Amino acid sequence: MGVSALIMAMLSPWILSSGLQALVWIALSGLGILLSRSFVKQTIMKNWDDAWGEVTEAIAPGQTGRVRYEGGSWLACGETTEMAMEAGQTVQILSKRGTMLVVAPVDGVAPRQPM
Repeated sequence: MGVSALIMAMLSPWILSSGLQALVWIALSGLGILLSRSFVKQTIMKNWDDAWGEVTEAIAPGQTGRVRYEGGSWLACGETTEMAMEAGQTVQILSKRGTMLVVAPVDGVAPRQPM
């Protein structure tokens, strides 16, 4: 938007109408925003390799439940619709879909503690 203002300052001797100047500035600003979007990374990726949680509300096959992760309670579902997890079970967090965690049961494997 600042670059658009500088361009308008250079063009102002030829564009006398303040209404037309405003329209050109808005058009240049919009174009600048559209072009700059390709330079901005919009997706934040998280490495879920060491993400573990505990089921606090049982997850039935094809249903959702709750998992305690990083001190909060999250809505969670199984990796597949056939998975069922009981309360108190340790799960590995595989990914996140919006505000819901996708988890898989961890059988007989204790989670690694952070160093």
